[in-house]
Formats: sequence, C-alpha cells, structure tokens
Amino acid sequence: MTTQRHRSLADELTVGARGDTDLSALAARICSAVRRHVPFDFGCLATTDPSTGLISWTYKTRPLAVGDEEFAAAEYGGPDINQFSQIATRPDPVGVLSIDTGGAPEKCRRFREFLAPSFGFTDELRVTFRAQGLIWGPSRSTAAPPSRHSRRPTPGWCRPCSPRSPT
Repeated sequence: MTTQRHRSLADELTVGARGDTDLSALAARICSAVRRHVPFDFGCLATTDPSTGLISWTYKTRPLAVGDEEFAAAEYGGPDINQFSQIATRPDPVGVLSIDTGGAPEKCRRFREFLAPSFGFTDELRVTFRAQGLIWGPSRSTAAPPSRHSRRPTPGWCRPCSPRSPT
C-alpha cells in the first residue's frame, strides 16, 4: 500500500519555478499549482517594472473579452482599495477584497466599475511578489462566492519562490 504525499503550495511553487526561462510556461504552472490549493475562476499573473511598479507583461488563465488596456485603466485609474502598490507595502503582501471591504466589495471602484459588470466576478485575491524591496510581480485571482474566505490567507506559500534578480 502506497500513500501519496500531498505537497504544500510552497513546495509546488518552489519546484515548479526552478530553471524555467519560458515566462508563459512558468506562469501556467504557477496558476495551476495555486488553483489546486486555492480554487479560483480566473487568474492573472504579471510582471512589473521594478523601478516604476507598472505592469509590463501578463498571463491570464483564460481569454477575456477585454484587453490589458482596460485592466490597466482599472488598476491605475485613481485611488482604490487593494491596489498592488498598497498590497506590496503590507507585512503580508496579500489582499482579499471581501475581507478588506468588510464584506462590501462594491466599496472598491475597480470591482464596482470593472470586475463585477464586465465579468460577474464576486471577489478578488491579490498577492504581490517582492524582492530587494521592489515589486516584481503581482497576481490576481477571482473567486466565486466570497463566503469561501473566512480569513485572510497568509503569503507564506509565496516567500520561498521569490523572483530571481535580473542578471
């Protein structure tokens, strides 16, 4: 009789990120690993320019009817709740919209004007990956119903897979 050992998300991400130079393949593996541990309906992984914090590349788990320009307008269109620049400064760089709005995600402009009407999303989990004090990559996943989230997830699973510094 053999017992299959389930790997933690941290282990999966650490192993999955080793030695890959194809950014799209790496992003697909990361999103797949995260989905096994934190189910979501849609996921997006991005890289950012570390000097400006602006998103420079994205990977989406499925096509959407809008382009990156609309996502950028929603992210950079003025002050809002759980912007990546805010999340990156937290001790634990994680934001859950349903938690951070006290169960009222419509308080968030991005949710109210973009995520809910364009896609029917009900919640949003955001994480930033930091190295050397800079944001190297944000990630978002959007989940259905917010009741799945009883407490803020901790980002311990992302610490072992800090992005490598560019060479």
